[in-house]
Amino acid sequence: MGEITEIFLYREKRRVHPKRGIIRLNGNTYQSSDAGLLGKDVEVRFDPYDMSRIFIYFDEVFRQIALPVNIKNPVYQTVPEENNKSEKEVRKSSMEFLKRLKQKEQELHRKESLSIDFTRLKKED
Repeated sequence: MGEITEIFLYREKRRVHPKRGIIRLNGNTYQSSDAGLLGKDVEVRFDPYDMSRIFIYFDEVFRQIALPVNIKNPVYQTVPEENNKSEKEVRKSSMEFLKRLKQKEQELHRKESLSIDFTRLKKED
């Protein structure tokens, strides 16, 4: 999934059923196959217009894509009220995203610099 696409995904907190690994969202039931998430509170990210899969994050780290066991509502029923978030929360979320983008760019530049073969460079007088 692209970084830009990820910006537009809705986010909600859910608890993974401690024994069955089930996650409920929007009247739909999804199955988590990650045993490490049983009983944990996770962040579910999803496209509100395509509920055929959800992306599960734990501690801001992507863990898996979960598919529906039972899908009653293929489209999200209500839009989260972003206006209820304080300006500080919105700013913090935006800054975290920009920080991740910067880290990815720095990592890309680091990898590129490691691939340069300096022994093949000629010294010009």
